[in-house]
Amino acid sequence: MYTAHQALRNPRLASRCRARRCDLLRHRDAGRLIVVITILLFAAAASLAHAQTSEAKLATQHGLSAKAFDRLMERARQTESDALIILKDGKTVGEWYFDKPQGPIEAMSATKSVVALAIGRLLLDGRLESLDVPVHKFYPEWKQGRKAKITVRHLLAQRSGLQCERVTVPEIYGSPDFVQLALCAELIEDPGATFRYNNKACNLLAGVVQKISGKRMDKLIGEEIFKPLGMTDWTWSLDSAGNPHGMSGLQIRPADLAKIGQLMLDHGKCKDKQILPESFVLEAARDDFRPAADAKVKSVSELWGRHYGLLWWVNTTSEFVITDRLLDEWRRLKAPEDFVTKMVTLKGVRGDELIRRTRELVGGEEAWGALTWQGGRPDFDVVGWTHEGYSADGYLGQYPGGRAEASPGRGPNAAFAGRTV
Repeated sequence: MYTAHQALRNPRLASRCRARRCDLLRHRDAGRLIVVITILLFAAAASLAHAQTSEAKLATQHGLSAKAFDRLMERARQTESDALIILKDGKTVGEWYFDKPQGPIEAMSATKSVVALAIGRLLLDGRLESLDVPVHKFYPEWKQGRKAKITVRHLLAQRSGLQCERVTVPEIYGSPDFVQLALCAELIEDPGATFRYNNKACNLLAGVVQKISGKRMDKLIGEEIFKPLGMTDWTWSLDSAGNPHGMSGLQIRPADLAKIGQLMLDHGKCKDKQILPESFVLEAARDDFRPAADAKVKSVSELWGRHYGLLWWVNTTSEFVITDRLLDEWRRLKAPEDFVTKMVTLKGVRGDELIRRTRELVGGEEAWGALTWQGGRPDFDVVGWTHEGYSADGYLGQYPGGRAEASPGRGPNAAFAGRTV
């Protein structure tokens, strides 16, 4: 069984989620299914010694690894958790709120993964025939030129080719109509060719869902997904034109995030009722765009991009390194030359030592983010990976961000098949 702590050690995600995060972890232990959700916000440290003893006892009572349980609780406190909820076999083992309010929290970009479920729901009864339906079927203005090739799958896989800045202010939040802004975006790459994290494309999905169903996206999700799961205490942000945000905007209770995790864990089924197609859930949790070999990929950014399903991040354990390929890409993306020169000295350094020394050389975590992913540049090169799970991930916790992660163990699983490269 993988410990919860192991699932939280990805340095790239850690650089994005620092003090505030929400984490949804899925584990498989001797055939038993476990869902763990950690919502991280500002919270004071609790009395540790007595709590750790009682928590270890609770873990043992439920047949869980006491060591993994303790490490999860320690991690929750270290990151100032707002809530920790553990489910096993679909039943609640325990809930901890660390003296914080138990109301909805801001999911931020973890919202994207919930938007994906709306598309899955439309596939279930044939309202949407296929993920490969072109978007111009719903927006005829795209029927001409290269935009005619963009499909619903491309929007979900972050491969639409549409222009979009990673920062949402001022371009997106300054627009009165997020859907129209996406429709008017220039096409800067061939559809399907390149992974490019794209908030505009996610916002367009709200329009696509409404065109197909005749319902506003948040209302469809509320009626057809949340209601069967018993979820009632939630809200969704709208733009000035009345469109629900697709890139973020969901405010939801921690316990209800756990229900979404359980729905994914159960391959789209709730109480013997199929809410989502099983095939869609499995496809959302894997990356079908991945090239056969890392060595054939010239762009390090594409290495990061391939770890993505359908608005769900595909989690891996991998070895992060500084390579000539990475240095060349940083230069191509106009990283400061003094930064590149410093990174040259770290070739051959790996693991935690590499993470520590990169931050030391640039002046801390925020400086590292500004020089790499916030500037549209990759953090590291990747030399090998093991497919371990999938996650909904948002920047900086519930406000202003959130993260949800699902991580199975190494046992057989139809969605992952123990795939190692």
